[in-house]
Amino acid sequence: MVRSKFPNYRLELRDDIQIDDEDDGRFIKYWVNKTQLGRCLFKSAFPFSSSPVRVRMDWREKVACELGKLIGLPVARTELAILSLETAKVLQGSISVDYNFQGREVISLRSFLSKVDPNYDNAYSEDYIDGYNVQSAIEQLRTHRVGLPPDWQQIEGTQDAADVLVGYLMFDCWLSATDRHDENIEIAIDANGYYLCPSFDHGDCLGTKLSPQQLQIRDFDSPRLTESCWWEEEEISTTRAFEIGANLAPIAANAWKRQLDRITIEEIEGIFGQIPDELIDSAEADFAIELLDYNRQRIMSIDISLSNTKSDLH
Repeated sequence: MVRSKFPNYRLELRDDIQIDDEDDGRFIKYWVNKTQLGRCLFKSAFPFSSSPVRVRMDWREKVACELGKLIGLPVARTELAILSLETAKVLQGSISVDYNFQGREVISLRSFLSKVDPNYDNAYSEDYIDGYNVQSAIEQLRTHRVGLPPDWQQIEGTQDAADVLVGYLMFDCWLSATDRHDENIEIAIDANGYYLCPSFDHGDCLGTKLSPQQLQIRDFDSPRLTESCWWEEEEISTTRAFEIGANLAPIAANAWKRQLDRITIEEIEGIFGQIPDELIDSAEADFAIELLDYNRQRIMSIDISLSNTKSDLH
């Protein structure tokens, strides 16, 4: 069956109201309003870099969103987009649709942990953030009863935000997503408590740190594909991060593994087939599909003991 391509939304600032720019030093970013979608964060396809390697983030953002939906993960809606800043300047990229949690304040995990954990060091170290570890994050989410994302269709085996975070960790392992830092996990707050927000900002995945030559080698165990932002005594891999989360929440971890195990290679190939041809080449797509299959086998081989059920009691 021939699938239609994903739409590439056009954002015209003369038609769409620019709200604010959010340049983080790596990408061109703008908050815009799009009539059909509401408030969206546009992010350029390419990061600022002196490197000759120009790796696209736009199709990766879209593919990650669709893969997240396939396994039932709460993910922010993401679309491909073209932004016209002025007559002669057009940017290709992607947009992430705002959660629109009316009446709820949204803060980063970093702000949340700094607020609730006096031992959390929110000062950036030479490498990254001291104290940013899976066990601490899960314990604090549970201690403060952080709830499931609003309006998310809960999967069996998940009860709270900690269980969903374990799903995020498995997702990162599957996609070789290397940038799950404490500013791109968010918590919503209202009078009734805290809620985990849907996952977003997945562009650093599926080989963004590899050159075209490295893509051809197919070294799926390369540190550039397995590194994460999480720490123990040192930075750990995405696999290790998921293993720690699985040990703390084995029921949820097995639930997420079941979700992943249901996905067929045809479904994955179908998502890649819907990316417009001009945004992805066949070498990138082939590598990403093989990587996803390899990582899935790695995840399925992880033995998760249900003897640690105390950690799953909420």
